[in-house]
Amino acid sequence: MKRWVAGMVGALLPASAIAQAPPAAPAPAATPPQVWQLDWNDNYCAVSTGDPATAGLAVWMTPGDPSPDLIFIGSPKILPPLDDFTKTLVILAPSRGSFSATVSDVADNAQGRVLRLLRLKESFPADFAASSEVRLEGMKKGIVTVGSDKAMAALRQCVDDKLKEWGVDAKAYDALRMPATDPTGRLWNMLSDYPEDALAAHKQGDVIARMDVDGRGRVTNCAVVVSSGTKSLDNATCATALKKGKFTPAIGADGKPTASQRVARMRWRIRGY
Repeated sequence: MKRWVAGMVGALLPASAIAQAPPAAPAPAATPPQVWQLDWNDNYCAVSTGDPATAGLAVWMTPGDPSPDLIFIGSPKILPPLDDFTKTLVILAPSRGSFSATVSDVADNAQGRVLRLLRLKESFPADFAASSEVRLEGMKKGIVTVGSDKAMAALRQCVDDKLKEWGVDAKAYDALRMPATDPTGRLWNMLSDYPEDALAAHKQGDVIARMDVDGRGRVTNCAVVVSSGTKSLDNATCATALKKGKFTPAIGADGKPTASQRVARMRWRIRGY
């Protein structure tokens, strides 16, 4: 999270501050193009826009997981006061469509307030690509997102490249009408599944795993592709997926349930830490 915030703050401000030569003759000022930043990392793909001094956002995706995260950063005077594990609405314009999300990883630092929103629906990326403004419930003014369609197309390319690195057939994944989806939004990990050694040592982290899902939605195979840095959390991820994993199966090009590959990010967190 800190790495992304620093990158966003460092990247957005210089790009938006490029001076333009004045026109030869008086004319109405042209609207500057929307500035988007691309952020490709070892375990995610993201596109971001806005001004962190006021309010900016990023669409943040784990390749192979159709449910995105949305990260807001900006002034506490603009972003609403929200706490971890609370719910809020993300509102898109001009469609006025709204998406429920769960707040996580709230932080206040020198750059401003950071809010990470989880469990957005799988349809959010397509609707976001057609939007021109995004705001949170409680924000008086939204963040302009002109050019979001091109930004999301670039993000899609990042996703395909990363899928190949992780051993997923990107063409087969893209050909699905709908990837396998998580009906619970929680990926089955509960406190009872937390490894005792990691819990005692207050170890937290994210594990990214590649899973084979059959036509009934059951996880039949699991492999860690990005480690949390804690072996017991890595091991517990696949053990939990094979024991409890249940997706709504993917829908193939023929409109029928089908076996597929799915990438999932298991977020191991201890409340209060």
